[in-house]
Amino acid sequence: MIKEEWKKKVKEELKDKTKSVFPMTANRDTTLHLAVYNGEEEPTRALLKGISEMDEAFWRNSVGNTQAATVGNLTAVKLLVEYKKEDLVAENIYGETPLFRAPRCGHVEIVSYILENCEDFFSRWSRPH
Repeated sequence: MIKEEWKKKVKEELKDKTKSVFPMTANRDTTLHLAVYNGEEEPTRALLKGISEMDEAFWRNSVGNTQAATVGNLTAVKLLVEYKKEDLVAENIYGETPLFRAPRCGHVEIVSYILENCEDFFSRWSRPH
């Protein structure tokens, strides 16, 4: 997406927050996923704020922590952890978590961040059986 089009799209999505959780690409990426890929902090923060005002059942599984870990966007990982730490154990359609994708894609700084700053969460979490 061209940069000017991207900025226009984010403004549109912020007017109608529900649009930000619906897939808009052939890969089923949402506006939030594209914000994570783009690497800019402010659109990601604004979209997360909008999503937080919606009913969770409406947007569940649309948060982009696995994507952020895959592309190496540490800023987005931090924002997403701040927003909802539980998404660190959310699986994508292939059963992969951010902690699986980050090292697989060579993003050691994200692995370090998750292990150093989220240890309390992982020590209390038990995988559903």
